[in-house]
Amino acid sequence: MTRRGSLSLASAAALTGLAALTGCAVAQEPWPNLNDAEAQLRGALESLNRAPNRFGGHKAEAERLIRGALAEIETAKQSFR
Repeated sequence: MTRRGSLSLASAAALTGLAALTGCAVAQEPWPNLNDAEAQLRGALESLNRAPNRFGGHKAEAERLIRGALAEIETAKQSFR
């Protein structure tokens, strides 16, 4: 193979790799960290809902704060659509 042919082959391989990386980035969800936090907060709410109501209002306050955090995450997503 000539030097020119090997450079073309290397360039083609590099472009193919770059295209594959770009394709992966486009296929990702837009807010992976926010979505992860949202899922964890929803899991926390489910756990709280299974807990007994004997914590002097602290369980209810925790639920209120988590719902507020979920609303803030949704607002953050809406502001960057």
